[in-house]
Amino acid sequence: MKSLIRFNIKDYIDFEGDNSIDYVEVALPYACIPNSSYNVSSKNNRLDINFGGSDYSYIFPSGNYTVTTFMTTWATVIPGQFSISYNGTICKFTITSAQQFSFLSTSTIDYVVGFSGTVDSVLVGATYKLVMPRCVDFLPEPVYNICCPEISNGQALANGGVFQFSNILATIPNAGKLNTQTVYQNTGDDFILKTSSYNELTIQILSDEGAYIDFNGLASFFALRFKVHRKYGRLKANFLDLVSRSTRMRLLAEEAINEEEE
Repeated sequence: MKSLIRFNIKDYIDFEGDNSIDYVEVALPYACIPNSSYNVSSKNNRLDINFGGSDYSYIFPSGNYTVTTFMTTWATVIPGQFSISYNGTICKFTITSAQQFSFLSTSTIDYVVGFSGTVDSVLVGATYKLVMPRCVDFLPEPVYNICCPEISNGQALANGGVFQFSNILATIPNAGKLNTQTVYQNTGDDFILKTSSYNELTIQILSDEGAYIDFNGLASFFALRFKVHRKYGRLKANFLDLVSRSTRMRLLAEEAINEEEE
């Protein structure tokens, strides 16, 4: 289930047909997002290994893993010639095998297991060992990027300042634990819409990698606030003329009411 929602706003705000609209400001003042996505899913569950001169790919089932459950699943997914252990002091996995092997950069589970790029095992005694260069990562999504392609407000950059994706309405830190909710409130940060040609708005909830976040069937709630600033004409008259005009209009209205009653 992709985190993408479409809204038809033409029925509520006619940006093009209402000539009294001067400009429109928009903000995302409230959001409530469930922390129900898996820390291992279809986007980060493949481990590619080279051993015996050939490349092999292994897929881990999607789910929320801890160190213990991942090591249990490892034994059912990875061939028996590879064993895994965990050092709780340094929070790293160590993989051992009787033959030389490498974890490949094409793996998508690399940052979960604790490596990046291609890493090679080294011979220690009679076995080959590979101590992960980084800590394991079974944390949930760190942030939620609420995006709207039709509305331009901010953008995300990848490593080296490379443009990644744009149109961010809000970036919400995920401060909740698993199976809880993250509540976001923002009383300011309105921005002006750059164009008024809107019939439909598409809301996306993306990870830092620009991928849709799968909430596994649970709903997110959020609000969009539009401030419509309108143009008003000025009456060129002094105060006495305005009072006189107002009095005449009131008398005409009273006469019309009396005629209806008669």
